[in-house]
Amino acid sequence: MNHKTTILALTVLLSACSMTSEAGKTEHAITNKEKKTMSNTEINPKLTPKELLTKLLTLLKKAESVDDFTPQRLEQVFGVPIVTDEEDSSSYGFGERVTKDWNYSFSVNTNPLLRNKQFLLSFDWQGDKSIAHPEMTAVCGMKFDEFVEKAEAIGFSAKPIYVKGNIFRGGDLSNGRLRIQIRTAAEHDWDERGQGKACIESMRVYSI
Repeated sequence: MNHKTTILALTVLLSACSMTSEAGKTEHAITNKEKKTMSNTEINPKLTPKELLTKLLTLLKKAESVDDFTPQRLEQVFGVPIVTDEEDSSSYGFGERVTKDWNYSFSVNTNPLLRNKQFLLSFDWQGDKSIAHPEMTAVCGMKFDEFVEKAEAIGFSAKPIYVKGNIFRGGDLSNGRLRIQIRTAAEHDWDERGQGKACIESMRVYSI
């Protein structure tokens, strides 16, 4: 997956601190063997993938630029604690485990060396790395088409992105102030990357 940042490790650690096993241990105290057998029912994310994208649309609706994506505003909209990267104070965000095999993270990078501040969001596969096309159902509560439809309802225009071989690969959205670049992936390994089947894999938001 793209857009992995240091903030992911920090924020997953933050959310892990609140997770306890039946014996009352924090996730830090759970052995590797126990982690391998941990079921999805023991994981309770603060935000489901659909809730995350719904709240992002709320954030986008009133934002004039990525300058509006302050830690305070992110906490207000998403309802989660925003963490500053200890190694890079220009980056802050949040992330957590959704299932035993999937994480999500979002962050804002305000590094002055960048041409524009960026908001990055990604769903990251943490399972068997030998799987070329992991099943995305667990993080596909809001498919690409639905997100685009809702974004258009708040003033964005959208055009699809195709790559070599005319394969659908995502979308490019804009409302004249913000631009959103979305990368998609098939929900199932047997699916073609058709627009109606596409899940959101990652996205980048920046000011125009």
